[in-house]
Amino acid sequence: MRPKSLTVRTQTEILEKIQSNVAAASEPGRPCALTVDRVSSASQEDGTSLAYQNEMGMSTAARDGCEIVYNFQFIESVSKSERP
Repeated sequence: MRPKSLTVRTQTEILEKIQSNVAAASEPGRPCALTVDRVSSASQEDGTSLAYQNEMGMSTAARDGCEIVYNFQFIESVSKSERP
């Protein structure tokens, strides 16, 4: 599965969502964080790997006193046959 490129509109919408979430953060001055979860194939998308990565991101942010304002999730292959 080849990842789809984000359109300019999609990129703008994501940026606006992040900015909105930062502005609405529960505690002014509290550090904000972005998290990224990635699996390398659709067969890994059974929830285990993405769920684990998400839990770890939330745990790390909480430990460091950060508020997560956006979570990116990607399903992409790194195999040579699926590269552009």
